[in-house]
Amino acid sequence: METADRKEILTLVNQAHSLVEKLYLQDPTAKGSAEWLNKRRLLLADLSLHLVQASVSGEKMRPELLKRYLYSVLTIAQDFLPEIDLSHTAEQLMTDETNQVLEMPN
Repeated sequence: METADRKEILTLVNQAHSLVEKLYLQDPTAKGSAEWLNKRRLLLADLSLHLVQASVSGEKMRPELLKRYLYSVLTIAQDFLPEIDLSHTAEQLMTDETNQVLEMPN
């Protein structure tokens, strides 16, 4: 990916991330309320944007960072897909001891 393309993507993602984070922080919904899943959607969007930022920002991806974001996405997604055991997948992801730097494809 060209540097200019990377910058353009990051600019747009950063704008989206700021808006999503603002909406999440302003949402007064309490855990367990009927509207709780709507707030979780915002959190899932926020985490997904973090994942995009991490994957586009450089040539190398730190496996521990990628794992942390994927773990968080899977954990939140469990709320929306209760019939699938995403929690198990998330736990497996975190128990892998790989600490090498991954090359990101261009």
